[in-house]
Amino acid sequence: MRDRVVQTACKLVVEPVFEADFDSHSYGFRPKRRAVQAVKEIESLIKQGYVEVLDADISRYFDSIPHKKLLAKIERRISDRKIINLIKSWLKCSVAEPTESGKWRIAGEKSNRYGIPQDGVISPLLANIYLHDLDDSFFNDEDGPGKDGEHILIRYADDFIVLSKQLDSGVKGWIQQKVEALELTLHPVKTRQINVRRESFTYLGFKFSYQRSLYFQGSYYLVIEPRDKSLKALMERLSFTVNRWRRSGLDSIIQNVNKILIGWKAYFGAIGYPRRIFRKINAYILERFYFWSRHLSQ
Repeated sequence: MRDRVVQTACKLVVEPVFEADFDSHSYGFRPKRRAVQAVKEIESLIKQGYVEVLDADISRYFDSIPHKKLLAKIERRISDRKIINLIKSWLKCSVAEPTESGKWRIAGEKSNRYGIPQDGVISPLLANIYLHDLDDSFFNDEDGPGKDGEHILIRYADDFIVLSKQLDSGVKGWIQQKVEALELTLHPVKTRQINVRRESFTYLGFKFSYQRSLYFQGSYYLVIEPRDKSLKALMERLSFTVNRWRRSGLDSIIQNVNKILIGWKAYFGAIGYPRRIFRKINAYILERFYFWSRHLSQ
């Protein structure tokens, strides 16, 4: 608890210094910025004709950040050695992580030179600091694809996409070169180039696709809705909640289910066409409560 308090205090002091530099197209873990804002910008760009998308994915980003390069980027804006040493101590501390077998392992030691703790309060800020140079180079370098406005990079932490009306064949190579210079690796399978009018893609829990209009023959429109994986995760959570509070009575079950639904609807109901998915959720909830009632003794 003391450690998290100190991390929060450090973040409050350091964050405004770097916020002055961060790009407007970066949305992840920043004050007054949310994932839905990134989704709305993507929607606006696609409707303007930016339909060619490079969906990029960095393999094991948080585990791959080199400490030396990260600290060098921090030292460009922070000169206080006490702050630098404090951040360095968080990078070097050991972290207990659960394994697939259910046991625990200790990761990160003083000799470790890579990775930042994913659950640390200050870790998202450090992740943004390290990838800021990618944003800056993309829009401001002489050879940057986004310098002329024909390519737009939208980033949420380590998850980013590039949108364009006509995606240049060299953009992927340019990004790969920059990412490798940061000692990171693009995922060879998950990184792909598509045209959203012909193929769907997912980003930040949403699915983007073009579907045929039921009212205008030969017409298509952009559909943004919760992706199947997000829906499945919600249903599993609802099922677990109903089963967990089964013996607590109907009021307790309703209260706990509503907490989940209110948060889910606030995120996925803010944009796009969620009605089809919401109808599925309603049917699933009715089914869960029906089976709950069947198990009552009377």
